[in-house]
Amino acid sequence: MTSFLKIKLMHIVNHLTLTGMEYGVIKLLNGLPTDRYQKYICVLSKVYPGIRDLVSSDIEIIELNKSPGFDLRLVGKIRRIISVNKITIVHSHNWATYPYAVISKFFARNCTLVHGEHGRETIEWHMSRFQKLFIKLSKYSTEYYTTVANHLADDISSLWEVDRRKIFVVSNGIDTTLFKPIFDKQTVRKNLEIDDASIVLATIAAFRPVKDHACIFKAVGKFSLLYPNSTLLVIGASFHQDLIDQMKALAKELCGKATVKFLGLRKDIADLMQIVDVYINASHYEGMSNTVLEAMVSKVPVIASNNKGNAEILNDLPYTQLFKIGDHDELYNKLCILFADNEIRRRIISEQFTKVTTKYLLKNYISNFDALYTGLRTHANNPSL
Repeated sequence: MTSFLKIKLMHIVNHLTLTGMEYGVIKLLNGLPTDRYQKYICVLSKVYPGIRDLVSSDIEIIELNKSPGFDLRLVGKIRRIISVNKITIVHSHNWATYPYAVISKFFARNCTLVHGEHGRETIEWHMSRFQKLFIKLSKYSTEYYTTVANHLADDISSLWEVDRRKIFVVSNGIDTTLFKPIFDKQTVRKNLEIDDASIVLATIAAFRPVKDHACIFKAVGKFSLLYPNSTLLVIGASFHQDLIDQMKALAKELCGKATVKFLGLRKDIADLMQIVDVYINASHYEGMSNTVLEAMVSKVPVIASNNKGNAEILNDLPYTQLFKIGDHDELYNKLCILFADNEIRRRIISEQFTKVTTKYLLKNYISNFDALYTGLRTHANNPSL
């Protein structure tokens, strides 16, 4: 297929890093066929070191280095990118990118706008007057909205007053053929200086209040009184060194006898998951957690807070491993049950693995978005359809 017939697709993200939403964009664009798509990632702020290695060579990354606050210069830059490259579809992600996408599209005109919402920083959705007004006006220029979960689509439909039929729900997906370890367990343990007898717990999350690391630290501290040979792997990072220092100080204060290892951002999650005995997600809010799905496909039992996103994945399983948001005592009790009853542990692993490998596959994630983009291009070429 010749270049001019391709769908010219540009995703807009605030940062390009290994966190859930951004990595999902990378996996999606890597998977869309090159014979039908010309692909771009427009990064408003910063591309994390090493991320470009994960992006297919046919995808152009455009880094704009946004200034703090609303950087009006970016509107002109994005408009020019759309016009010069004759972008067919712009797909923005989360509120930080939405105003730039809407205003740029207004001036560039000849493109279709899709906006994706993946989560938020609090349990309740707090919007300023400006956000409410902007969302109301931008509905007329946004062809479709996308979310990763039904609960999030319901929230957008209700709070943003968007027709539910315009909201396209595509659950996150895992590539079971690629998400496999390279090194054996003994090598991973040796590299991390973890002895064979140590119980390994893990959490993966950016250092933000909504992720509630303190809840995990408190539960692990109590758990370490029973299992002093336990190790907690804290995987994630922040742009701000002071937040990293605060997190390390909090872990030292709360984690008791447990060894805590801060590993930063990692590309070898499949390798690390081999040595993990239980994965913990304590977020106050999730759209749909990629890391929960990655743990499930790695046959690592998941214990998670009962936010809407985690509940959508885990709530219908017979052995539901959900605890009340912020309740470190209930999290501790769930941990104790896992290590006290091997049969329950085995069943939890089996049920979670079966669900993720039947419902949350990357090939479905890619094909669903391919269908959306193809339909939008067809409609743009033939408005009467």
